Amino acid sequence: MRVLLIEKNQDDIRHIRSMLCNGAGPSDFQVLYAQTPEAGMERLASENVDVVLLEMGPPGNSRGEVLR
Repeated sequence: MRVLLIEKNQDDIRHIRSMLCNGAGPSDFQVLYAQTPEAGMERLASENVDVVLLEMGPPGNSRGEVLR
């Protein structure tokens, strides 16, 4: 399963990746990263992903666009 994680905090990226992969086989998850909603939208346009995990911090400009 290909997961796109849109998150700017590197510690959170490591923590979420660890949670996703803990107990899963090494090929069960492929975690892709983007640090901004805009970069995430670019990755979505160029790569096939199964799931998007989007940081929902303070209200932002592009988060609604990513969700659409």
